[in-house]
Amino acid sequence: MIKKLYILFVILLTSSLSIFSQTYTLQPGAEEGKDCEIWSYSQSSAQRGDTQSMNVYTWTYNGIKTTKRALIEFDLSTFSSDMNLLKASLSLYYNPDDPYESVEEHSGENEIFIERVSDAWEENTVLWNNQPSTTSENRIEFSKSKNARQNYLDIDVTQLVQNMLDDPENSHGFMVKMQNEEDPYRMIILATSDHPESSYHPKLVLEFKKTIAIPGIEDLDDMTKQEQQYLQEGQEGPIEIEEQDQDDTIEIIIFPNPIIRGRNLVIAFQSPVRQTNDISYNLYDALGRKILSGKIKYQREELSSDLLESGMYFLNVYDNKGNETTKKIVVVQG
Repeated sequence: MIKKLYILFVILLTSSLSIFSQTYTLQPGAEEGKDCEIWSYSQSSAQRGDTQSMNVYTWTYNGIKTTKRALIEFDLSTFSSDMNLLKASLSLYYNPDDPYESVEEHSGENEIFIERVSDAWEENTVLWNNQPSTTSENRIEFSKSKNARQNYLDIDVTQLVQNMLDDPENSHGFMVKMQNEEDPYRMIILATSDHPESSYHPKLVLEFKKTIAIPGIEDLDDMTKQEQQYLQEGQEGPIEIEEQDQDDTIEIIIFPNPIIRGRNLVIAFQSPVRQTNDISYNLYDALGRKILSGKIKYQREELSSDLLESGMYFLNVYDNKGNETTKKIVVVQG
């Protein structure tokens, strides 16, 4: 659910919009990750969801042609269809430590499909015989691997993810399978979220458009003059931003604000930060251009303003649970 948060500050009452993007990275580990392979040779035996590989192939086993497919699902429950998805990128990583196959690398004419899964499934109980249905709508056709240990990076799955956000009841992740499942000796070897190396875990990056109403800022040329008036007299007016409606909100204090260029900006949390929350920040200028980004590791963090020009900025602080807040900052020349 989306709620409106109003921040009051001293500013002129003419209005314009600043549009910027908010990025979320989903790369769960063994506890939260959901991925596995299903195998036609073992149709009635579940392929455990705690193995480190999910391989996709058409091969032979004991002289019989067999097929493997991979299933991956990310938790999208904190996102909704009205959040203006700009881009979704899926990355799948080669597993150099695969202990299961007779070959160690990607092999053959291994073009793949990536499709949206339309039925619910569980990684420890899904079988070849009860595998979930998929839809070919907006499916991704990916070409043959370019090298034997290729990582499949930043695959554009925007349309698939938008379909998932539009129809969450009938969307349960991705299926990866060979385009040609008739002719054997084609394979890709992929790591799951159970691999001991976290950088190999499947990753989904979501970028959303966010709009902030900024009264008094018509263009970059006018900004400095208006900010000077804002600092000297000004009036009260609202900034409207969109924030996730969560039980655990992020409450921060920014000081000094306005800040003289060259001094350090302090970000302090008003309540203890949970260790399980991965907290990041993006700093945008008034035109929505990202200026700085990084991680916040401590209860009190300092950022240098040495590289910032005089002007208005927006600091967006967010965690991996979907909680966020945005604060306005003014930098003035000392």
